[in-house]
Amino acid sequence: MVNYLCTKTLINMVISLKKRHRVIQLAKANSFLILLLCAFIAVDISFSRWDPMRTSSVFYKDDFNKTLLHHNQKREGPLFFGNSAVAAAFIEQQSSVPLVEMGLSYGKLTDLKAILTKNLFRPEEMLIIGIDPHIMLDKLDTDPTYPWFKQFYEPYVYFYRDYIRQALVSSTQSLVHNLKSGRLDITLEKEWTDKMLYYGQLPPEKLKEKWEGYERQFGAMTINQDLTENIDALIWVLEESKKRKLPVGVVWMPVNFSDPYPAQSYWDPLQKRVQGILEKYNVPLLDLRNRYSSQDFHDFVHMERVIGAPKFTADVNAWLQQPDSTRIPATIER
Repeated sequence: MVNYLCTKTLINMVISLKKRHRVIQLAKANSFLILLLCAFIAVDISFSRWDPMRTSSVFYKDDFNKTLLHHNQKREGPLFFGNSAVAAAFIEQQSSVPLVEMGLSYGKLTDLKAILTKNLFRPEEMLIIGIDPHIMLDKLDTDPTYPWFKQFYEPYVYFYRDYIRQALVSSTQSLVHNLKSGRLDITLEKEWTDKMLYYGQLPPEKLKEKWEGYERQFGAMTINQDLTENIDALIWVLEESKKRKLPVGVVWMPVNFSDPYPAQSYWDPLQKRVQGILEKYNVPLLDLRNRYSSQDFHDFVHMERVIGAPKFTADVNAWLQQPDSTRIPATIER
């Protein structure tokens, strides 16, 4: 019996040694690939910690990271969330009520839900939401570099590969140019870090062209097929704000539609649906949809920066100074 156990133990040891030998041989045969993988992981960890898309001025910035950059990387505070209509219309510097303007290019309420879910920004004191005809369109293409689109398993350098490659190409071109001039250095141009603002009015032919584009892209959309994700996101945000005891207010953003250029067909039923949701949750509203003249607009949804935006900012500021301009969403009986 003892001999049998000893023999079995020796056999197991031999098998174990053979397996180790195979692993070692495999590692030796693929040592270059293993080193390459380790180097990639080390580079990715370094880039992730540096986070140049957020911190470096020579890398592209999406509107979320521009917002953080403009506020010294602060990730909490009173928040005015919306899309480019909010960025165009609200001038922080002219408001006596301190608000972080987070107007995101092609931003949607599903983005706000993702921001809150991933704790990328923490609204404090109040959350103001600007709703215009485009912020609740599920199928509207948005900026794919917004950080909430990055999956936890995606390498940093892969997710931002286009912009990292662009920076590396610019660095190489600068180095080659300077070497030809007898200088050993790299001169990099800083990326544009301001948001898109709108000056002047679109010429009539451009306005017509823009409306026709809206009609082609959004004209056949319905709230039951093309806006359900964002309607659900609005309800989720209100429920989450209730849990956080966060006061909420909603601004109906100004629009510049007219008889020659009417709003797309989904807009009226969407307004009714949203109005019903806000009434159920007892959320205060500031209705600025039809408050301004066409001279105050750049196009259909963006306020002209010099003439229209100061008026909008003053109206929002006056509203927020009223005691009931924001309110913790009410509890809905199921």
